[in-house]
Amino acid sequence: YNDVLNFLNEALRICNIYSSEDNPIDLLSFILEGKGAYFTKIGELDSARFNLYKSLEIHSKHFPDDRQMISKILESIGDMYKNFRLFDSALYYTQKALIKLIPEFDDLDYRINRILNFDENLPDLIQIMALKAEILQAIYASEPSNIDPLVEALKIYDQLDHLSNGVKNSDLAEESKLFIISDFHQIYNNQKCQLFLIFFCFH
Repeated sequence: YNDVLNFLNEALRICNIYSSEDNPIDLLSFILEGKGAYFTKIGELDSARFNLYKSLEIHSKHFPDDRQMISKILESIGDMYKNFRLFDSALYYTQKALIKLIPEFDDLDYRINRILNFDENLPDLIQIMALKAEILQAIYASEPSNIDPLVEALKIYDQLDHLSNGVKNSDLAEESKLFIISDFHQIYNNQKCQLFLIFFCFH
């Protein structure tokens, strides 16, 4: 891990040579996002939050049209909060990442939102939606008496199944399907008495 941090710090030092506060290069926010992800992995919330928010601030201000990168940073912030079990914030930023990536995406329903730019952003969309489902599952695991997060997670997996069918890269589609099947089995094994949810969600 120290080697990773040393590499990121050196990349940041070089990047700062060619950047200024008023005119940063886009690589700067990419490196800061990487540092934020690194500190998330080693459990340092304050450092992770500082780097990720700085990355978001720079990219939102200087590269506002780069929706894909801004969405990626928002997703990383959501993942950070998920790792520290701050689930309300995790859901908030994950939803912001979805809307930033595809503003027209309505109510997580791919079947009624066949938008052309889905093809371009589909792999990122699948990744963010999968993260949101993971957060919802974690919320449910922390409070099993409330099945609402579980129901929403199942709805997202239903949408992921439709989305993965639209991915041109068959390997990615297959990987996504395996992920979905695995999580379905986990949910069903833990909640055999609640199989009625299948009908509630999918019919």
